[in-house]
Amino acid sequence: MKIAVIDDELGVRDMLRDVLEMDGHQVFDAEDGDIGLDLIKAKRPDLIICDISMPKMSGDELFERLQHSDPELGMIPFIFLSGNATKDEQIKRLNGGASNCFRKPVDLMLLAAHVNSMLSGVSRTSSFFNAKFDAIFRALSDSADRHFNVYVSLCDSQVYVDAIIDAIKNFSYQASSQQENSNKYIAANSADSHDQSGVSEKCLVDYVDFCLAEFEKRDLLVNRTNGEDISWMIIFLAAKSQLAEEKLYISDLYVSLAAARSTVNSRITNLIDDGVLEKISDSSDKRRQVIILSRSFLPKFQEYISDSIELIRRTV
Repeated sequence: MKIAVIDDELGVRDMLRDVLEMDGHQVFDAEDGDIGLDLIKAKRPDLIICDISMPKMSGDELFERLQHSDPELGMIPFIFLSGNATKDEQIKRLNGGASNCFRKPVDLMLLAAHVNSMLSGVSRTSSFFNAKFDAIFRALSDSADRHFNVYVSLCDSQVYVDAIIDAIKNFSYQASSQQENSNKYIAANSADSHDQSGVSEKCLVDYVDFCLAEFEKRDLLVNRTNGEDISWMIIFLAAKSQLAEEKLYISDLYVSLAAARSTVNSRITNLIDDGVLEKISDSSDKRRQVIILSRSFLPKFQEYISDSIELIRRTV
Protein backbone atom coordinates (compact mmCIF):
# COMPACT_ATOMS: atom_id res chain seq x y z
CA MET A 1 0.00 0.00 0.00
CA LYS A 2 1.02 3.64 -0.45
CA ILE A 3 2.30 5.59 2.57
CA ALA A 4 3.30 9.26 2.71
CA VAL A 5 6.04 10.11 5.23
CA ILE A 6 6.41 13.83 5.99
CA ASP A 7 9.21 14.96 8.29
CA ASP A 8 11.85 17.67 8.14
CA GLU A 9 14.55 15.25 9.35
CA LEU A 10 16.03 13.23 6.50
CA GLY A 11 17.25 10.55 8.90
CA VAL A 12 13.75 9.96 10.22
CA ARG A 13 12.32 9.74 6.71
CA ASP A 14 14.99 7.24 5.63
CA MET A 15 14.52 5.15 8.75
CA LEU A 16 10.73 4.99 8.28
CA ARG A 17 11.13 4.23 4.60
CA ASP A 18 13.38 1.26 5.35
CA VAL A 19 11.09 -0.34 7.91
CA LEU A 20 7.90 0.25 5.92
CA GLU A 21 9.34 -0.99 2.63
CA MET A 22 10.41 -4.18 4.42
CA ASP A 23 6.67 -4.84 4.90
CA GLY A 24 6.04 -4.32 1.21
CA HIS A 25 4.64 -0.80 1.31
CA GLN A 26 5.36 1.92 -1.25
CA VAL A 27 6.72 5.00 0.52
CA PHE A 28 6.70 8.64 -0.64
CA ASP A 29 8.34 11.32 1.49
CA ALA A 30 8.45 15.11 1.84
CA GLU A 31 10.45 17.46 4.07
CA ASP A 32 7.68 19.92 5.02
CA GLY A 33 3.92 20.39 5.09
CA ASP A 34 3.70 22.41 1.87
CA ILE A 35 5.48 19.77 -0.21
CA GLY A 36 3.65 17.07 1.74
CA LEU A 37 0.26 18.51 0.79
CA ASP A 38 1.17 18.47 -2.91
CA LEU A 39 2.51 14.93 -2.52
CA ILE A 40 -0.69 13.71 -0.89
CA LYS A 41 -2.86 15.28 -3.61
CA ALA A 42 -0.72 13.73 -6.34
CA LYS A 43 -0.18 10.23 -4.87
CA ARG A 44 -3.41 9.71 -2.91
CA PRO A 45 -1.75 7.51 -0.26
CA ASP A 46 -3.54 4.98 1.91
CA LEU A 47 -1.93 6.32 5.11
CA ILE A 48 0.02 9.42 6.24
CA ILE A 49 2.79 9.62 8.84
CA CYS A 50 3.61 13.23 9.65
CA ASP A 51 5.83 15.13 12.07
CA ILE A 52 4.17 17.92 14.05
CA SER A 53 6.91 20.58 14.14
CA MET A 54 8.01 21.44 10.59
CA PRO A 55 8.87 24.64 8.67
CA LYS A 56 6.34 26.34 6.33
CA MET A 57 3.41 24.17 7.41
CA SER A 58 3.15 22.17 10.63
CA GLY A 59 1.65 18.71 10.90
CA ASP A 60 -1.39 20.13 12.69
CA GLU A 61 -1.95 22.65 9.88
CA LEU A 62 -1.60 19.95 7.24
CA PHE A 63 -4.08 17.73 9.08
CA GLU A 64 -6.60 20.58 9.29
CA ARG A 65 -6.19 21.38 5.57
CA LEU A 66 -6.88 17.77 4.65
CA GLN A 67 -9.89 17.53 6.97
CA HIS A 68 -11.61 20.67 5.73
CA SER A 69 -10.58 21.14 2.10
CA ASP A 70 -10.98 17.69 0.56
CA PRO A 71 -13.40 15.07 1.98
CA GLU A 72 -11.65 12.19 0.18
CA LEU A 73 -8.20 13.14 1.46
CA GLY A 74 -9.65 13.74 4.91
CA MET A 75 -10.53 10.03 5.09
CA ILE A 76 -6.88 8.94 4.95
CA PRO A 77 -5.59 7.62 8.32
CA PHE A 78 -3.19 10.21 9.76
CA ILE A 79 -0.45 9.34 12.30
CA PHE A 80 1.36 12.16 14.08
CA LEU A 81 5.01 12.02 15.17
CA SER A 82 6.28 14.39 17.86
CA GLY A 83 9.50 14.98 19.74
CA ASN A 84 7.87 16.72 22.69
CA ALA A 85 4.06 16.23 22.67
CA THR A 86 2.60 15.77 26.14
CA LYS A 87 0.09 13.09 27.00
CA ASP A 88 -2.70 15.68 26.94
CA GLU A 89 -1.61 16.84 23.46
CA GLN A 90 -1.58 13.24 22.25
CA ILE A 91 -5.10 12.71 23.62
CA LYS A 92 -6.27 15.98 22.04
CA ARG A 93 -5.05 14.91 18.60
CA LEU A 94 -6.63 11.47 18.93
CA ASN A 95 -9.95 13.05 19.91
CA GLY A 96 -9.57 15.39 16.93
CA GLY A 97 -9.57 12.51 14.48
CA ALA A 98 -5.94 11.44 14.21
CA SER A 99 -5.24 7.70 14.06
CA ASN A 100 -2.39 7.95 16.56
CA CYS A 101 0.33 10.22 17.92
CA PHE A 102 3.72 8.60 18.58
CA ARG A 103 6.48 10.29 20.54
CA LYS A 104 10.02 10.31 19.20
CA PRO A 105 12.21 8.35 19.41
CA VAL A 106 9.67 5.98 17.88
CA ASP A 107 9.59 2.25 18.55
CA LEU A 108 9.82 1.26 14.89
CA MET A 109 8.43 -2.25 15.38
CA LEU A 110 5.40 -0.90 17.26
CA LEU A 111 4.86 1.82 14.65
CA ALA A 112 5.12 -0.70 11.79
CA ALA A 113 2.63 -3.01 13.52
CA HIS A 114 0.22 -0.11 14.05
CA VAL A 115 0.58 0.93 10.38
CA ASN A 116 -0.13 -2.63 9.22
CA SER A 117 -3.16 -2.83 11.51
CA MET A 118 -4.52 0.47 10.20
CA LEU A 119 -3.96 -0.51 6.57
CA SER A 120 -5.59 -3.88 7.14
CA GLY A 121 -8.72 -2.05 8.33
CA VAL A 122 -8.53 0.33 5.38
CA SER A 123 -8.24 -2.62 2.99
CA ARG A 124 -11.26 -4.36 4.51
CA THR A 125 -13.34 -1.19 4.36
CA SER A 126 -12.26 -0.48 0.81
CA SER A 127 -12.99 -4.04 -0.29
CA PHE A 128 -16.43 -3.88 1.31
CA PHE A 129 -17.40 -0.65 -0.45
CA ASN A 130 -15.85 -1.73 -3.74
CA ALA A 131 -17.87 -4.96 -3.62
CA LYS A 132 -21.01 -2.87 -3.13
CA PHE A 133 -19.97 -0.63 -6.04
CA ASP A 134 -19.48 -3.74 -8.18
CA ALA A 135 -22.96 -5.01 -7.31
CA ILE A 136 -24.55 -1.65 -8.10
CA PHE A 137 -22.68 -1.36 -11.36
CA ARG A 138 -23.58 -4.89 -12.47
CA ALA A 139 -27.23 -4.29 -11.58
CA LEU A 140 -27.31 -1.12 -13.65
CA SER A 141 -25.54 -2.51 -16.66
CA ASP A 142 -25.40 -6.23 -17.46
CA SER A 143 -23.30 -5.49 -20.53
CA ALA A 144 -20.67 -3.46 -18.66
CA ASP A 145 -17.13 -4.19 -19.75
CA ARG A 146 -15.52 -2.72 -16.63
CA HIS A 147 -14.27 -5.19 -14.03
CA PHE A 148 -13.05 -3.94 -10.66
CA ASN A 149 -11.47 -7.10 -9.28
CA VAL A 150 -8.36 -5.62 -7.69
CA TYR A 151 -7.83 -3.52 -4.59
CA VAL A 152 -8.72 0.12 -5.12
CA SER A 153 -7.95 2.73 -2.48
CA LEU A 154 -10.94 4.59 -1.08
CA CYS A 155 -9.31 7.77 -2.37
CA ASP A 156 -9.20 6.25 -5.87
CA SER A 157 -12.83 5.15 -5.75
CA GLN A 158 -13.86 7.98 -8.09
CA VAL A 159 -13.35 5.46 -10.91
CA TYR A 160 -16.25 3.50 -9.43
CA VAL A 161 -18.39 6.57 -8.93
CA ASP A 162 -17.83 7.79 -12.48
CA ALA A 163 -18.67 4.37 -13.92
CA ILE A 164 -21.84 4.09 -11.83
CA ILE A 165 -22.97 7.59 -12.79
CA ASP A 166 -22.46 6.76 -16.48
CA ALA A 167 -24.37 3.51 -16.04
CA ILE A 168 -27.24 5.26 -14.25
CA LYS A 169 -27.51 7.83 -17.04
CA ASN A 170 -27.50 5.11 -19.67
CA PHE A 171 -29.91 2.95 -17.69
CA SER A 172 -32.30 5.87 -17.11
CA TYR A 173 -32.26 6.78 -20.80
CA GLN A 174 -32.98 3.20 -21.88
CA ALA A 175 -35.68 2.75 -19.25
CA SER A 176 -37.44 6.01 -20.19
CA SER A 177 -37.30 5.12 -23.89
CA GLN A 178 -38.67 1.63 -23.26
CA GLN A 179 -41.35 2.99 -20.96
CA GLU A 180 -42.36 5.56 -23.55
CA ASN A 181 -42.65 2.87 -26.22
CA SER A 182 -44.63 0.65 -23.85
CA ASN A 183 -47.04 3.47 -22.98
CA LYS A 184 -47.50 4.28 -26.66
CA TYR A 185 -48.29 0.64 -27.38
CA ILE A 186 -50.84 0.38 -24.59
CA ALA A 187 -52.38 3.75 -25.44
CA ALA A 188 -52.61 2.81 -29.12
CA ASN A 189 -54.36 -0.45 -28.29
CA SER A 190 -56.81 1.32 -26.01
CA ALA A 191 -57.43 4.05 -28.56
CA ASP A 192 -58.07 1.56 -31.38
CA SER A 193 -60.62 -0.37 -29.36
CA HIS A 194 -62.29 2.79 -28.13
CA ASP A 195 -62.79 4.03 -31.68
CA GLN A 196 -64.27 0.73 -32.85
CA SER A 197 -66.74 0.28 -30.00
CA GLY A 198 -67.89 3.84 -29.45
CA VAL A 199 -67.96 3.28 -25.68
CA SER A 200 -66.63 6.18 -23.64
CA GLU A 201 -63.61 5.54 -21.49
CA LYS A 202 -65.54 6.40 -18.33
CA CYS A 203 -68.20 3.81 -19.16
CA LEU A 204 -65.48 1.28 -19.82
CA VAL A 205 -63.77 1.97 -16.49
CA ASP A 206 -67.06 1.92 -14.57
CA TYR A 207 -68.05 -1.40 -16.11
CA VAL A 208 -64.66 -2.99 -15.36
CA ASP A 209 -64.83 -1.79 -11.74
CA PHE A 210 -68.41 -3.08 -11.47
CA CYS A 211 -67.43 -6.54 -12.71
CA LEU A 212 -64.43 -6.76 -10.39
CA ALA A 213 -66.64 -5.77 -7.44
CA GLU A 214 -69.15 -8.46 -8.42
CA PHE A 215 -66.39 -11.06 -8.53
CA GLU A 216 -65.39 -10.06 -4.99
CA LYS A 217 -69.01 -10.26 -3.76
CA ARG A 218 -69.40 -13.67 -5.36
CA ASP A 219 -66.22 -14.87 -3.70
CA LEU A 220 -67.50 -13.69 -0.29
CA LEU A 221 -70.82 -15.45 -0.80
CA VAL A 222 -69.48 -18.79 -1.97
CA ASN A 223 -65.97 -18.58 -0.45
CA ARG A 224 -64.42 -20.16 -3.55
CA THR A 225 -63.74 -19.23 -7.15
CA ASN A 226 -63.86 -21.60 -10.08
CA GLY A 227 -61.42 -21.57 -13.00
CA GLU A 228 -63.71 -19.56 -15.26
CA ASP A 229 -64.07 -16.80 -12.69
CA ILE A 230 -60.29 -16.63 -12.32
CA SER A 231 -59.87 -16.23 -16.07
CA TRP A 232 -62.34 -13.37 -16.21
CA MET A 233 -60.83 -11.69 -13.17
CA ILE A 234 -57.42 -11.78 -14.85
CA ILE A 235 -58.93 -10.29 -18.02
CA PHE A 236 -60.65 -7.46 -16.13
CA LEU A 237 -57.60 -6.73 -13.98
CA ALA A 238 -55.48 -6.51 -17.13
CA ALA A 239 -58.05 -4.20 -18.74
CA LYS A 240 -58.16 -1.95 -15.68
CA SER A 241 -54.37 -1.64 -15.62
CA GLN A 242 -54.26 -0.77 -19.32
CA LEU A 243 -56.93 1.88 -18.95
CA ALA A 244 -54.94 3.47 -16.12
CA GLU A 245 -51.73 3.11 -18.16
CA GLU A 246 -50.27 1.06 -15.35
CA LYS A 247 -48.51 -2.29 -15.32
CA LEU A 248 -50.05 -5.54 -14.14
CA TYR A 249 -47.24 -7.79 -12.98
CA ILE A 250 -47.89 -11.50 -12.95
CA SER A 251 -46.41 -11.63 -9.46
CA ASP A 252 -49.10 -9.17 -8.29
CA LEU A 253 -51.82 -11.57 -9.42
CA TYR A 254 -50.56 -14.19 -6.98
CA VAL A 255 -51.49 -11.77 -4.17
CA SER A 256 -54.72 -10.31 -5.54
CA LEU A 257 -56.36 -13.59 -6.61
CA ALA A 258 -57.70 -16.10 -4.10
CA ALA A 259 -56.17 -19.07 -5.89
CA ALA A 260 -53.04 -21.17 -5.89
CA ARG A 261 -50.07 -19.89 -7.91
CA SER A 262 -50.17 -22.96 -10.14
CA THR A 263 -53.85 -22.28 -10.90
CA VAL A 264 -53.16 -18.64 -11.78
CA ASN A 265 -50.23 -19.63 -14.01
CA SER A 266 -52.37 -22.24 -15.73
CA ARG A 267 -55.18 -19.74 -16.47
CA ILE A 268 -52.68 -17.14 -17.76
CA THR A 269 -51.09 -19.73 -20.04
CA ASN A 270 -54.50 -20.75 -21.43
CA LEU A 271 -55.50 -17.13 -22.04
CA ILE A 272 -52.23 -16.46 -23.85
CA ASP A 273 -52.71 -19.58 -25.98
CA ASP A 274 -56.24 -18.40 -26.81
CA GLY A 275 -54.91 -15.01 -27.95
CA VAL A 276 -56.61 -13.11 -25.11
CA LEU A 277 -53.48 -11.97 -23.26
CA GLU A 278 -49.91 -11.07 -24.13
CA LYS A 279 -46.97 -11.46 -21.77
CA ILE A 280 -44.10 -8.96 -22.07
CA SER A 281 -40.95 -8.22 -20.07
CA ASP A 282 -40.99 -5.07 -17.96
CA SER A 283 -38.83 -2.39 -19.60
CA SER A 284 -37.38 -1.25 -16.27
CA ASP A 285 -36.90 -4.71 -14.70
CA LYS A 286 -36.50 -7.52 -17.20
CA ARG A 287 -36.85 -10.10 -14.46
CA ARG A 288 -40.54 -9.22 -14.04
CA GLN A 289 -43.28 -9.87 -16.58
CA VAL A 290 -46.36 -7.81 -17.39
CA ILE A 291 -49.60 -9.03 -18.94
CA ILE A 292 -51.84 -6.96 -21.23
CA LEU A 293 -54.86 -7.65 -23.37
CA SER A 294 -53.80 -8.67 -26.84
CA ARG A 295 -54.31 -6.41 -29.83
CA SER A 296 -56.74 -8.89 -31.39
CA PHE A 297 -58.80 -9.34 -28.21
CA LEU A 298 -59.20 -5.65 -27.36
CA PRO A 299 -61.90 -4.91 -30.00
CA LYS A 300 -63.84 -8.01 -28.95
CA PHE A 301 -63.59 -6.98 -25.31
CA GLN A 302 -64.82 -3.47 -26.13
CA GLU A 303 -67.71 -4.86 -28.14
CA TYR A 304 -68.64 -7.18 -25.28
CA ILE A 305 -68.75 -4.28 -22.83
CA SER A 306 -70.65 -2.09 -25.25
CA ASP A 307 -73.31 -4.75 -25.76
CA SER A 308 -73.57 -5.34 -22.01
CA ILE A 309 -73.99 -1.64 -21.27
CA GLU A 310 -76.59 -1.28 -24.01
CA LEU A 311 -78.53 -4.25 -22.61
CA ILE A 312 -78.53 -2.68 -19.16
CA ARG A 313 -79.77 0.63 -20.59
CA ARG A 314 -82.67 -1.08 -22.35
CA THR A 315 -83.76 -3.00 -19.27
CA VAL A 316 -83.51 -0.19 -16.71
